Amino acid sequence: MAPDLLRPPSGLSGAAGNPITVRASNDGGVLFDGQGAATPVRLSQNDHWRLEGFDAANGVASVVVIGGHGNPGAGIRDVEVRRVVAWDASLLTTYNAKIFTVNDARDIVLEDVAGFGSARKVFEVYRSQSVTIRRAWARWEGFQATLEERKLAFSCTYRSYNVICENLIAEVGDGLSPGWKVGSAIGMDPLNEDDTWAPREPFDANLRVLGSLAMVPAGLAQPPGSAVHFGGAKGITLTDVVSVVDDPGVVPFNLIPCEPPCEIPEGEAADLSLEYGTALSDKPSVITTQWTVSGFETGAAQATPDVYSVDDTAQLCKRYQDGVLTAAPLWPWPMNRRIASATAYARGEAHDVTAEVYARFGEPPSECVEPTPPRAVRSSCGLGPVAVAVIGLLLALRVRRPDRLSLEPRKRRSLDERHLAQER
Repeated sequence: MAPDLLRPPSGLSGAAGNPITVRASNDGGVLFDGQGAATPVRLSQNDHWRLEGFDAANGVASVVVIGGHGNPGAGIRDVEVRRVVAWDASLLTTYNAKIFTVNDARDIVLEDVAGFGSARKVFEVYRSQSVTIRRAWARWEGFQATLEERKLAFSCTYRSYNVICENLIAEVGDGLSPGWKVGSAIGMDPLNEDDTWAPREPFDANLRVLGSLAMVPAGLAQPPGSAVHFGGAKGITLTDVVSVVDDPGVVPFNLIPCEPPCEIPEGEAADLSLEYGTALSDKPSVITTQWTVSGFETGAAQATPDVYSVDDTAQLCKRYQDGVLTAAPLWPWPMNRRIASATAYARGEAHDVTAEVYARFGEPPSECVEPTPPRAVRSSCGLGPVAVAVIGLLLALRVRRPDRLSLEPRKRRSLDERHLAQER
């Protein structure tokens, strides 16, 4: 393993109930940096792993790759990624790069994660099954590749099945993409009739998107076509989804039908539903007749509805867990401090997700807010650099202290500098 990279040998696996764990002793205190020349984090044919508590950035292509090799739905299995922030995939014009990508995999969990920066997609689930993305924040900031394919913050399913996307916050930043178009903040890519490896009909996605927020500001140089986009398949449920669109040309919800090659047998329903949704936009949503809609609220772009405690429309008060709405409060945003630290380090300005949502909708009532734990008394003894051991292998890690970012030399490179480094 090279310095600054987490890339174990292919085939190195844990066991069911006894996974291999890589965890930063200081939450957020480790950065795996590809420096535009390597993939910072890659598991390939590595089953039963747990990754937690670090940052990753500057991939030669993608940044965090959880994927097998050419074995759809089963190339890698039983991997959990928690409390990881990643940013900036490749700037090269030839790469189909993502910040988090799950491909050819099954039984995968991404929880309390965040991604931002340059990429075709910030999060993607490709040719995989039984995947959960939970409490994730994404901000798409542009992609320089000329690939004529859609760009998204979240692609919850792409030729994948049995996926849950719960408690997502998706933002579209002011970035340019010289390729085809920017697709949406939260959406999906097509399913494929040739994907007979799945234990379901090829176009039955069994996809659930729950308790999520998509935001598209005004004034973008290249706005997306829609904020929320789903369809072209059957078996899709959207529940408690809020779309906030300040750009007058962007559709808040674009929900298309199951259409050829997707087919609905005679006498059957498409099983497409939007249950409790809120669209705040000056442009109407496009929701086709195959979709069953209930509890749908619309308002002007600058409206401030109650999105926390109303029973008959979308709510962003409680956490979802494995597709079930729980009693656990969602706020403040679980990774808020880590996101602020990472964006300050990478962009020179901290992004406060909690403050952004509170400024838009007001502060939530107490039942939506996690009680503040009592402050622990710290010892005067300082801790040395983080060490992480994986089955006796010592990883050389670059350590930084998020609480002293302003005192460290600036390690960021401009986009032009990164591009030149990658071309070399």
